Amino acid sequence: MAEKQHEVSKEYNKPEQVNLTDILTNYVDLESKIIWSAERLKDKKWELKDNSNYFRMVKQGSLLVYLSFHIFTIFIILLSSILKKSVLSFGYIIILIPKLGSGSGVLE
Repeated sequence: MAEKQHEVSKEYNKPEQVNLTDILTNYVDLESKIIWSAERLKDKKWELKDNSNYFRMVKQGSLLVYLSFHIFTIFIILLSSILKKSVLSFGYIIILIPKLGSGSGVLE
């Protein structure tokens, strides 16, 4: 019985034996280029990231830190412009005020 099983396994593992996995992999690689395209892989990556709570929390946390830093900087500049009555600070604030409306879209 063992000799018969050994013969069957040797016949099964012959190099000329057709491997269906290799055929399927080659078919997918050659015929379905859209599966491996960069755009599709990018879409799948963003789909996984959007479904990940950890990624969303880190992304929102970094936005919060970034915006908090800018708001803090704006208030420091406003304070310094009031205390020093600096023309440069007033100019910066005049340039900055119209940009605040477009920057608020990030908070949404």
